[in-house]
Amino acid sequence: MLATGTSRADAGRDLAELFGSQRGRLMLAVIVVVAAFYPKFGFARRTVAADFTGDRELILSTFRANGFSLVREQDGTMVFRASSPLKRALLLWEDRIAVTDAGGSVVLDGIRKEVVKAEFRSGRTSKTDRFSEMRKDLVVNNMIRIPALGIKK
Repeated sequence: MLATGTSRADAGRDLAELFGSQRGRLMLAVIVVVAAFYPKFGFARRTVAADFTGDRELILSTFRANGFSLVREQDGTMVFRASSPLKRALLLWEDRIAVTDAGGSVVLDGIRKEVVKAEFRSGRTSKTDRFSEMRKDLVVNNMIRIPALGIKK
């Protein structure tokens, strides 16, 4: 509207009305508070039970499946970044995930959504194996038995 000349006010007056009002000041305060706390809830650090050197291929395949590629590896730390420019843009270029050796486990550090996905995918095989073992205990001769309830179907 400023370019076409149909605005009743100029840019300076629009900004003065926006930030000079009670609502404008409240909006600025909310933006500052969210920006201050964003690193606390936007990023995460998770510990996963894995051997850094022994499970290296599992770690690499997990991140490849999530759309990340290894960009640097040094001194017990692997750094991954999004593989495609589109994914990087969708993550607002905050796409760095560091995997650090913690002696018997690894620490995933980065943007919360992607860290949780990687944690889930890396632990999924062990959870599936535990479920299979539990199911073998419950299913005998094609009959389901639930020991706590004494039910056989």
